[in-house]
Amino acid sequence: MQLSTTKRQRERHLPPNNTKNNATTSNSSAHACSYSSNNNSSVSSITKLYSSRVPLLLLLVLLLACSSHGYNIDLPSYVTHVREPNTMFGFSIALHKGASGYAQSNSLIVGAPKFDTSSYQQGVVEAGAVFKCGMSDGDCNLVKFDSSGNHRNTYGDVIERKSYQWLGATVSTSRDNDLIVACAPRYVFHTMTPNKSLRYDPVGTCFTSRNLTHFNEVSPCRTNNWGYHRQGSCQAGFSAAASTRGDRLYIGAPGSWYWQGQTYSYDVTRPENQVYSTAESSSQDDDSYLGYSMTTGNFNDDRFEDIAIGMPRGAGLLGKVVVNHWNMTNIFNFTGHQIGEYFGYALAACDVDGNGLDDLIIGAPMYSEPGNVEGKYDVGRV
Repeated sequence: MQLSTTKRQRERHLPPNNTKNNATTSNSSAHACSYSSNNNSSVSSITKLYSSRVPLLLLLVLLLACSSHGYNIDLPSYVTHVREPNTMFGFSIALHKGASGYAQSNSLIVGAPKFDTSSYQQGVVEAGAVFKCGMSDGDCNLVKFDSSGNHRNTYGDVIERKSYQWLGATVSTSRDNDLIVACAPRYVFHTMTPNKSLRYDPVGTCFTSRNLTHFNEVSPCRTNNWGYHRQGSCQAGFSAAASTRGDRLYIGAPGSWYWQGQTYSYDVTRPENQVYSTAESSSQDDDSYLGYSMTTGNFNDDRFEDIAIGMPRGAGLLGKVVVNHWNMTNIFNFTGHQIGEYFGYALAACDVDGNGLDDLIIGAPMYSEPGNVEGKYDVGRV
């Protein structure tokens, strides 16, 4: 049931805000650790977003759409990578170009979000992992983006839960640089208040690296804005994208503000610089999932790279894609045409028609053909 505006504002302790698709800014120093919300909301939000995942065939369709010519796969020369069972190895993949730029430095970054990390993370199980795979069979090496166990506060209380956080559920790389991003959208942050009352928040977290030896953590929702009515259930890292030059990181957080969703923009080269983010909207955008998917590209011919963000339950369930500048100011939007088609579930960008501009490819996997009398539903379309 939709909460009334009065009740929502009273619960949030915030004044009414009817601003829609505006951008807000904050300093990176403001993103301090939060002291978070209740346990029930964390369980429901964790399952809420992932229950709507559909088969990865759509991703293959989007990748193939980036080629305007037919081709044959070299079957005698294919490469196979296999890891431990039940780790969900291959849940996410991204091509990585090494710093040298030569073909021999290229590799494949593969996520295994249920990989058991208990051998190198004390007190943590199945935190998930990321692998760097080469161009020969079985040439996959574990990359330890995070080797530490759960951290504690000054009172000695555990303040986070890394077990089952799904590190590797999202991986992304820059096109022309060596930046790698790996995210754990089910990472839980919590703390004990002085009266020992536990609060849990599935805020999510991401890690970046260039040389796969030094790693930086970015967790934009680990703030004092606890609770699902604010940013406590944001699940940052559900989607992520890196700019072509590798100087900017975008993180999707579809669980912020009653699952309206939110997107962050970071300067990777200078983390101390201003952090940009989308603002909270009115209650009509609750459960819209802004940040469910994203991709970068130059979509308006201004020589600057933009960010396209999926909002598959937005616009009254028609689905919506928001295209913003790097500083999260809006350029234009696209809206789906059929209720429930999940328009914006998956996004890709490439120059399909060869005119020198990036084309935006949008997936709607739950689309059904009107007038279909054969009982075929959710056929999907791109």
